[in-house]
Amino acid sequence: YRPHERTLVIEEPEAEIVRLIYGLYQDRGTVLHVEAELKRRALPMPGRTTKAGRIYGNRNLSRGQIYRMLSNPIYRGEIAHKGARHPGQHPAIIAPEMFALVAERLSANGHDRKTGRNAKVSSLLAGLLVDADSNKLIATHAIKNGQRYRYYISRALHADCKPGRRRTDQSPVVVSVGSSIWRLPAAEIESIVVRELRRVLSDQAQLLDVMKAIVLGRTWPMAERDRLAEMATAASEVLASSDQLLARTMMLKLASLIEVQSDGVTITLNTTGLMAALGCDMEFHEFFNAGKPQLHIPVTLRRRGVETKMVVTRDGIPEAGPDETLIRAIARARRWMNDLLNGTHGTIVDLAAAYSTNANYVAKHLPLACLSPMIIQSIIDGRQPVELSAWDLMNRIEMPLDWTDQARRLGMC
Repeated sequence: YRPHERTLVIEEPEAEIVRLIYGLYQDRGTVLHVEAELKRRALPMPGRTTKAGRIYGNRNLSRGQIYRMLSNPIYRGEIAHKGARHPGQHPAIIAPEMFALVAERLSANGHDRKTGRNAKVSSLLAGLLVDADSNKLIATHAIKNGQRYRYYISRALHADCKPGRRRTDQSPVVVSVGSSIWRLPAAEIESIVVRELRRVLSDQAQLLDVMKAIVLGRTWPMAERDRLAEMATAASEVLASSDQLLARTMMLKLASLIEVQSDGVTITLNTTGLMAALGCDMEFHEFFNAGKPQLHIPVTLRRRGVETKMVVTRDGIPEAGPDETLIRAIARARRWMNDLLNGTHGTIVDLAAAYSTNANYVAKHLPLACLSPMIIQSIIDGRQPVELSAWDLMNRIEMPLDWTDQARRLGMC
């Protein structure tokens, strides 16, 4: 459009680009694919020159710009004002039917992004994590030796990792402990949050306290308490489900915000979603409290080699818990040692090639296969020292062959 008197008139060359974008979105289904096709066709954003001589445009449209074009009611002949849409005096470029279809698809795709339906590996807490300054943590990942490592990182770090910029530190650590710059291993923080939510859902007394904070001044007969406990058990099982989409959907019902600090993790409950998950969403509206209950998980930060690990504490004492990274490393080591001993692969180099990794990575793992059964069982049960990590065992600690000496070296006597 261009302004004319007190309305807008269509600039046909630019209007054709708008129609093309709407058509491509209907055909391709995502803004990402529309962006790629516009780049392939070398169709830049139309340029304009101000009276001062400054030039705007004449560059590729970004995904954000494409999204705003697809959702802007001005193209269907309407004007948006204070959250409402009103008929405009200008002609429409896009037919109302086409605009409605695009809006419906944008809404559906937005839900898919929120739940992670289209992600290769869904990030359970994406969009929920913030730091103490209310800055969001971004879900991201890195791939090393064919293995995908997921993280939640501060927006400042995310900007620093954009294409064209290289970071020299790729270790999975919390950066600048005590500040608001974070790089959290995803599995670790997800496990902490899921365990706490499941603990509350399985504790009938604490669940009832939460419900009393949401639904004020209401009594809870025993039959209703039993029904809540039954629904809470079902919600807990969904949250721990291997189906990432189901678990992500349940997480969004239960939590509205998760704040990470150096001394703890605070979960703000989604009251409406929690009540829906427990089967009583609108049943108690006359008692409903607008406040949102919170769950606080005390943690301490422990240095482990190059990592800084979040350790849950109870009454100031570190709470034991299995280290999934360490357990997987031991499992790999035992599998690879078995392949060498039974002749499946004759050398470390052959074995590394078979598993699409490098010989040095394999060699660092193999000593873990020689750990004593007592140490391995302790690690599986989560009773190892909290400072102990897979990185320590593969890079820092020289492990003796004698099992008693191993236990003494690791402080697990």
